Amino acid sequence: MDKLLACFVAAPLLLAACQTPAGFVEGSKLGIVAQSPAQFPVVFVNSRTGDGLRKFPENEWTAVDVSGIVPPAAKAVYLSGLLIITHGTVPEVCDPTLAYRNYEEGGDYTYVAQTIAAEPNGGQRIPHSIWIPVREGNFEMKWRRSTVGEWPEHCAYGINLNPAVRPWSSRATVTSSPGEIVTDRGILRLDCRRSNSRTPSAGRMAPPAQPAHSA
Repeated sequence: MDKLLACFVAAPLLLAACQTPAGFVEGSKLGIVAQSPAQFPVVFVNSRTGDGLRKFPENEWTAVDVSGIVPPAAKAVYLSGLLIITHGTVPEVCDPTLAYRNYEEGGDYTYVAQTIAAEPNGGQRIPHSIWIPVREGNFEMKWRRSTVGEWPEHCAYGINLNPAVRPWSSRATVTSSPGEIVTDRGILRLDCRRSNSRTPSAGRMAPPAQPAHSA
């Protein structure tokens, strides 16, 4: 039943991936995590404590390395988490934003995530999720805030983003088929083959990889 449910969840994503207008990469395989969710924050910022500010300086494009988390053949990573504001006592509009771009790309891009808080002593905890292209195991992000000053007078800001995968298993292998991944826990494999009908083939659960035996 769980496998069937996973197919129903994955199929709409795959159908969307079959449509390949300019600027998109066709998705052919989709891996579903086979264990309980866990946090592996790849982007974490807390302006009040200073955590993450050196690694992710405000208003600067910063490379985020996920090579130890996603499969080697991964073309994108799905991030989910929270944008956080803890409003201070001073009346002001507090507005953090997030922008993303491909690794080592030179262009600048406007924000794609934002939240806002204007009530003194209030706050926000807003869910944020997005698919980000991955190149050489990296992507880039930039964040900014609309106010300066320290909490409790002024707003404190936080960002906590996690990939929706577990750390990549040392027993994971890439097969001879491009983009095909098999792990010790197995993955849901859905093939999206080009055709006039744009219909994906049936989903199937990959068997667990066999452990290597030494001679």
